[in-house]
This record gives sequence, structure tokens and C-alpha cells, in this order.
Amino acid sequence: MKSKILARSVLLLFGCNASTATSILKLSVYIGWTEKTNLNFGARINQTNISYQGSGNTLDTNWSIIPIESLDASITTIMVGFISSIKHRINSNLHLFSSISRGYKAGGINQNPYLEPSLRKYEPEYNLNINMGIGFQNGDLDALITAFYMKRQNQQVRLSFQVNPDDPLSFDFFTANVTEGYNSGIESNINYWIYNYLMLNTT
Repeated sequence: MKSKILARSVLLLFGCNASTATSILKLSVYIGWTEKTNLNFGARINQTNISYQGSGNTLDTNWSIIPIESLDASITTIMVGFISSIKHRINSNLHLFSSISRGYKAGGINQNPYLEPSLRKYEPEYNLNINMGIGFQNGDLDALITAFYMKRQNQQVRLSFQVNPDDPLSFDFFTANVTEGYNSGIESNINYWIYNYLMLNTT
């Protein structure tokens, strides 16, 4: 794989080899608690191993070939997620639902050779999600209204940095972690079948 990065106002060629190995263990349990109430539990364990090696050459301001410091980095992350949900049917048309879950996004390695060593790796992000809502179904009409809240721990963000302090145009991007963030809101989804092959959807 070849990547091109503008640095010191010259072209940089950097070759690399990267490998990723992932193993997953999943468990899911469904319980019909009562005739109108259903429970669902699930868990997931994910281990990701990433290994990265990179080397190459660049040109200095005199157009002479100079080597780039080689990179050899690896990261192993073990992530655990889960979901617990409940659905209760009030009648044949109306039901309530709620869930709490923990998701994740794997960590990784930033590949730019000029990045500070302390910023080379970034850690996994975890999301705690809480949802609750109401659903309605009646013939051709299907509607859902959901309130949600997501707390993001170790949030991954995309940042930029200047490769050459003397050249404001020599910048690149990297992924880093911040402490936390959150998303919240209310969403709705309505489907209405006008004819057998025509459906109106609004969200």
C-alpha cells in the first residue's frame, strides 16, 4: 500500500504493512415473560489485534532522498458490550418498549510517520445507550416514537496537526480520544401504505 502526504513542501512516499485479527464471542437470550411482555438479553466480547509496520523515504528541500524513521506499532483491545430490552404490548395495536445497551468502537493506530509518538495509538470508545418509546400498528399505518440518550466514554474524534511548523499548508489528520460526549433527542418514523406497492414514509 502506498500513501502520499505533503510534508516539508515535498512529496512523501511511505510503504506499510498492516494486519488485523478479530475474535468474537456472542450470547443472546430471549424470554417470553408473560403473554404481553417479552425480555431480551445479549452480550458480546470482542478482541482485536492490530499490527502495523511502515518504512519509506522522502525528499529534503534540496531534493535529496532521505529515509523516514520506520514505524512498528501494535495494539490489542478487548471490548465488552451488552443489551437488555423489554417490550410490552398494551393491545393489538399499541406497544411500549425500552432498552439499555453498551456498544463500542475499536481502537487503532495513526499511520502518519511525523505524528508525535504519544499520539500514535488511540483507545476504544464505549457508548451507553438508553432508549424508550411507543409503537402503533393498525392496518396500513405503522408508527414509532423513540426518545434516546447516548453517553460516549473515551470518545474518538478526528483532529488535524501541522507536519511542518514553517508550512501552514502541510497538515494531516489523526484520531484521538477525549474524555466523553453525549447525544440525545426524540425521533419518529411513520409508514403508511397508500396502495399495495406504494408506501409513504416520514421521519
